[in-house]
Amino acid sequence: WGSSQPVPAELCGPGLLEGALLLPTPLGRAQRHAVLAVCARELPLSGEEPSADPASARLDFLTRVADATAGFLPCDLAALCRAAALAAVSRRGAETASADGGPISLVFSDFAGALERMDPTPMRGASAAARPKARAAGRASVPSSSAAAAADEAPHSRGGLDAVVGQRGAVMALQRCIVEPFARLVAELAPRDGEAGLFDNPPLGVLLVGPPGSGKTHVAVQLAAQLRANVFAAAPADLLASRVGEAEKRVAALFASARRCAPSVIVLEDVDSIAAAPDCPQGGEDTGDEEGSETRAALVLRSELDLLSRRRAEHAAALRHEVAAARSPLASEALVLVVATALDRSHVAGWLLAPHRLSMTVLLDAQLAPAEVAELLRRMLRHRALDQADIDASASELCADGVSGRGATVVALCRAAAVQAVRRVVAEGRSAPASQPREAHSRPEVVVTAADLRAALATVRG
Repeated sequence: WGSSQPVPAELCGPGLLEGALLLPTPLGRAQRHAVLAVCARELPLSGEEPSADPASARLDFLTRVADATAGFLPCDLAALCRAAALAAVSRRGAETASADGGPISLVFSDFAGALERMDPTPMRGASAAARPKARAAGRASVPSSSAAAAADEAPHSRGGLDAVVGQRGAVMALQRCIVEPFARLVAELAPRDGEAGLFDNPPLGVLLVGPPGSGKTHVAVQLAAQLRANVFAAAPADLLASRVGEAEKRVAALFASARRCAPSVIVLEDVDSIAAAPDCPQGGEDTGDEEGSETRAALVLRSELDLLSRRRAEHAAALRHEVAAARSPLASEALVLVVATALDRSHVAGWLLAPHRLSMTVLLDAQLAPAEVAELLRRMLRHRALDQADIDASASELCADGVSGRGATVVALCRAAAVQAVRRVVAEGRSAPASQPREAHSRPEVVVTAADLRAALATVRG
């Protein structure tokens, strides 16, 4: 019975449907591992390094794949194994050094490449508020095909909280209070007793507060990447609608999609436009006033958060009493984290900041330090021919007015510098002599120089 509605009573009874078996969806980590063990039982798996214990190496291999397949159903896992096997065959056929005719082994890069081309079945029916492109940040990264590219890849390029420049206090708080407890929850580990268990229960949600351009959405997406979770990001324009009842449907569909693909992270941008404080100009009272789609959407948001809170409490109680969480069909619905963003905490409705809802607030720094701006410039222009002195000078000039040294401004600066470099290369190509062979300037290399960075800086500063 694939419908969310209950089975009709006329189909139940002696001689008809005498019982019902509820299959878990989404699958938990242990359940995905068990399904993968069955689907890959005939596949030759090979790790990066030879192991003296093949059984243990195979177990670790399947554990890595299970961690990277959040939201996948059994049919998706079977299709993933088939796609990885085909990728291994194609890779073997493309290798010139494989003329010895040895056996074909599947490596993790075969599964990682197949993951980039596949979406779990629940994602295919996701609402319009879900953004699958942001979800790619939480996927397992595909190892580079060449050793030089792998050596050149920086740790921050693989995503996660390491990719966040600055915001040291916010990153430390999220790592301690969100990442570590959520990882224990996903691993189905019971909360510890005493002082060691103070941070074992992650909050249901967190509110990121900061001015525009401080990187609230970027921090939320990188937090999901650190958790290896699917991301569902929704801006107010994705949820609010003029038609009566449409906003409520979108909010409910967003949470339903996230529960089907758990572990997942829901990012609610500018949540004060949906759940505004009574004295905030964003909307009216959140109780009693039934006018406006913001108020009705807020009621649905409150009920969805309370449902997640109950699922989290049931999951924690099952782990505390040493009951196998995998036996509960609704256990995986507890693995949903809500991250909301706002400009000011006082603009958010009080009921949303209750202890059983968004109980944690993280303040983001409005301005990056000159050293942090220089680090962000180095990361974004790491493949460009720029001296350290030029980068430091641009960072100091950006931070001079106390406003431009924000992450969004630095990103805009790098994009403007790249556009300036393209324009310069095009102008140089037009002025090239006609006697020069076309192949010599048909695909010129675009390199951002210090002059491009200074011109872009003048454009960004206005």
